[in-house]
Amino acid sequence: MSALQLTPKGNTYLRTDILFDQFSQNSIDLELETDNVTSLVTPKLLLDGSGRAYLTGAVTLSNATPTAGMPLFSLPRAISIAKDYFMPVMKKSGSTLSAVGIELLNSSSGISSVAVTAAGSYATMPTTATTGNGSGATFTNHMKAVSATLASNPTGSTSYAPTNTITLTGGTSTTATILQVATTGVYGATIDNGGTGGTPGTQTVTGTTGTGTKFTASVTVSGGGVITAILSILTAGSYTVNPTSLTVEPVTGAGLTGATLAINMKPVTFTVQTAGNYTALPSSPVSQSASSGSGVGATYTVLWGLLSIAVSAPGEGYDDTSAISISGGGGAGGGTATLTLGSSSGVIEGSLAIAATQNDVLYLDGTVFFVNSY
Repeated sequence: MSALQLTPKGNTYLRTDILFDQFSQNSIDLELETDNVTSLVTPKLLLDGSGRAYLTGAVTLSNATPTAGMPLFSLPRAISIAKDYFMPVMKKSGSTLSAVGIELLNSSSGISSVAVTAAGSYATMPTTATTGNGSGATFTNHMKAVSATLASNPTGSTSYAPTNTITLTGGTSTTATILQVATTGVYGATIDNGGTGGTPGTQTVTGTTGTGTKFTASVTVSGGGVITAILSILTAGSYTVNPTSLTVEPVTGAGLTGATLAINMKPVTFTVQTAGNYTALPSSPVSQSASSGSGVGATYTVLWGLLSIAVSAPGEGYDDTSAISISGGGGAGGGTATLTLGSSSGVIEGSLAIAATQNDVLYLDGTVFFVNSY
């Protein structure tokens, strides 16, 4: 762009109409960070041709949490500033006027986004930070379930079946995790029919129906050849289809004939049907809020991975030495991510210097700073 000539011509020196023409010619609409602000009166950059720059207009802070360092607008790429500036502006919060600050920094490259490259595996929420140059950026981790194991058995002698879905409860989420039962096993049994002809003493009996590895139980067979007590479940088994009748499951072993047990089934392995989206994780062990089957009371140990990382505040001064660091959270770890800078070399951002509140109005009129030749 070229500035109007302000040298006197003949006997005509600088007049207000010439100055107005200069401003009009060198008026540029600012590019707003629309995730953070909306235009109330179109913000503009005015240049007077002598190095002075003026901001005009007003913006409303639309971000839910306007934090220090939050970008508001960008200067045109051709504009560079003579130094870093902190500039007071008026803020209207409701009906109250007060002062707040905006800053223009030569080192203003903030982090605009973070891309997860490996989800990792964590027991609790990991910490996301940066290494290298730059400061002030903050992040919100969004987590998903990557695997689950059974932490405690069902309650109330209830049973689960393969393909049952289990919705988890707790934490803070936009979408809750849903597990699907892949295999089940026996966790409890009572005598339905003691049978006949068994060998007295402590004996082992085995289930007979269902698809998969069958359960075994330790029982007491009386001198009359009848099961009189169930001592323990020795192996739960692994069923992809539950036994035919959970209340009348025929068992073999110890020479018994006609012996049947009433059994209860627990979930053993799971697939993650819906990974979920959590900003705060449920406490472990995790309970269920619902199931598509009749089983209740079981709890789960869940391992979590990074779904995404949101940039809560972009910070400033980041460059090609900066990187994302993910630490803590227990588990195997292994989560990685890469960052993208919000402004490339030569683009200056105007940022909020002091935290404010949503819907505050910032009046930029009269803000003056100096720019380099353009």
